[in-house]
Amino acid sequence: MSALIDKMAQGQELRSFAQRLNQVVPPEQRGASPALTAPQKGTAEYAAFAGVAEAGKMEGPATTPEARKSGSAKGAEKAKGTEQDK
Repeated sequence: MSALIDKMAQGQELRSFAQRLNQVVPPEQRGASPALTAPQKGTAEYAAFAGVAEAGKMEGPATTPEARKSGSAKGAEKAKGTEQDK
């Protein structure tokens, strides 16, 4: 059964069926193909997670980005005269 599920997962036409079947068969009969867990192109799941790093594989930037400097003193003076300050 696992070999059949793996074989179906390789073809685009049967991949979604193989993924569903793999979820309902007993664990010892499940396929092991990576295609069974990968989201299919063209699905909402694929679109939502395209370009998102997998859990545990995230890396931060090599350097810390510079913080933006706050606005000029003129900006702070303008804010003092607003209704929120009254």
